[in-house]
Amino acid sequence: MSLATAAAQTVLLDLLHLNTMNSIALSADSMPATAHFCLKNPTLALRGLRAYRANAQEIAQSALQAAYPVMQQLLGEENFRYLAQDMWQALPPQRGDLAQWGHELAQYLPQVPQLRTLLAEHPYLCDVAHAEWALHTAATATDAQLDAQSFQLLAQADPEQLRLVLAPGCAVLRRAYPVVSILQLHDPQEISVHDSARQAIAAGEAQTALIWRRGFRPVIAQADAASSVLIETTLAGQSLAGAVDAAVSAEPSFDFSAWLSSSALIGLLCGVAEIQKYRKSRSSVSQRFANNSE
Repeated sequence: MSLATAAAQTVLLDLLHLNTMNSIALSADSMPATAHFCLKNPTLALRGLRAYRANAQEIAQSALQAAYPVMQQLLGEENFRYLAQDMWQALPPQRGDLAQWGHELAQYLPQVPQLRTLLAEHPYLCDVAHAEWALHTAATATDAQLDAQSFQLLAQADPEQLRLVLAPGCAVLRRAYPVVSILQLHDPQEISVHDSARQAIAAGEAQTALIWRRGFRPVIAQADAASSVLIETTLAGQSLAGAVDAAVSAEPSFDFSAWLSSSALIGLLCGVAEIQKYRKSRSSVSQRFANNSE
């Protein structure tokens, strides 16, 4: 990309967040002469920029809807549309992939004056936003498959030198409200748990959410104390031995063998890896991702 083209795109992006004719006129001086449009005619420029802005806001709304379908239901379609437009102005996309835009929603909600009363009445909304973004992240995470042969390492290597390989996008969220039940209640594919979800919501109990991708579908479930600690410590880089010790400390009756089998079956656990090889593999993946992003 030439410097002139880059400069033109930068000015255009800046102008999409401006509303005055004076700002447009002032920006015209910094626009390269080789640009494909001219800002010397403010009226014509304003008409075009309004079209750009309207289109961008529609795209922003669609992107936010894709990541937060339950939040849209809870807030209402019209409120959600205004929220998406305001957020696009306040926190515009910083990357070309709009699927990566919107992660600040939970932090942004309390900053919207019109939503303060609603948040006071329904304080779980921010928890729902956190959980939905984690589900969205899991949905767009790298593909992974079960490495059944890797479990042989459990009988061959020191647990201090091993670590569990969890599904990409796996996350644990400790929330003060029944966020798992709220999301399950809004999921038509989880109709079998709707009655229990209603009971949990009525009780207002805190829940720890476990999120991962099973096949191509992101999944949310309530995690018990031992499982949540095991996964958290694994995600933090602990060895298998350290993770299991932490889980047993949280729940002395924790059965690691049973957890291992069930987690592999539901796609939460992809395998076991030697720590040094795992780190090298992760470093290689990160480097390839960085190269592809340049």
